[in-house]
Amino acid sequence: PEEVHGVLIPIRLMLERFAFSKALEVMTPADLEPIAEQLDVMAAAAAAGDVDAVVDADIAFHEAVLQVVPQFHTVQIWHGIAPRIRVYFRRESLARDLDSVVDEHRALLEALRGGDRKTVLETLGQHIKRVQTEGEPRP
Repeated sequence: PEEVHGVLIPIRLMLERFAFSKALEVMTPADLEPIAEQLDVMAAAAAAGDVDAVVDADIAFHEAVLQVVPQFHTVQIWHGIAPRIRVYFRRESLARDLDSVVDEHRALLEALRGGDRKTVLETLGQHIKRVQTEGEPRP
């Protein structure tokens, strides 16, 4: 948890703030389809109580946004941290309300659809920081 909260989540926040901002510059309605598909997968998995599938769809949702950005290194860095984040999410998601995970991603998708950079970055920051503060190591 210390490495996740001290290193990986801050890297993730910086990386995704960059990528979501860049995605807004080039994103088309067709680019939103794979992101929305992952939200549908996540919602079905949450309804079934399938933590592993929710986590996989969560990671795929964020990666789908990164794939919109024509930046090789952004995706490369994501691929370096995503497996560690996935393992951490699986463990932490056992104690979370899976519907709230879906709701947060629904808000992210709606912010992306709205196209307002400030709203997208605020929604993304709240989402990632919530993950960070919920699972911080306890003293």
